Amino acid sequence: MKTSTNLISRFRIARMIGLVACVAWPLILMLLIMTEKVVPGNFIPEGLVKEFSYTLTGLTLAGTFFVNYRSGKVLSRFKDQPDEEKPHIVFRESLLYTLVIQMTTWYGLMYWLIAGWSVSRHVGTFIMLTPICFFLFIPRLSQWESD
Repeated sequence: MKTSTNLISRFRIARMIGLVACVAWPLILMLLIMTEKVVPGNFIPEGLVKEFSYTLTGLTLAGTFFVNYRSGKVLSRFKDQPDEEKPHIVFRESLLYTLVIQMTTWYGLMYWLIAGWSVSRHVGTFIMLTPICFFLFIPRLSQWESD
């Protein structure tokens, strides 16, 4: 199948947005956190704060499951879509997946603002999960092109 130039360009734009949101931003945020440009919180990670961290972990897992499930469904029906709609579908879905995956970075930032240095390893894990999930779960151009 010959992939249209419009589809490739829309994929590349969405991919660049995804790289900025899911790779560059988490790295910059991690640098800001480690240099304390983002003020750490001072709550002790017990009780409600600990429960909140479990909620954030659950939301992270739910987000990756959502992206994996939805991308599988969309990719399976993609070849049946009209050619003029395909670039829009690729762009929309790629941005949606980027948004959902990128939320993990925000979870890490929220946890940092609440509990600070006492949970720094958990915050780092939340933030570094974003680029890992981006590269693992967001479909590549070859997946969109295949029949």
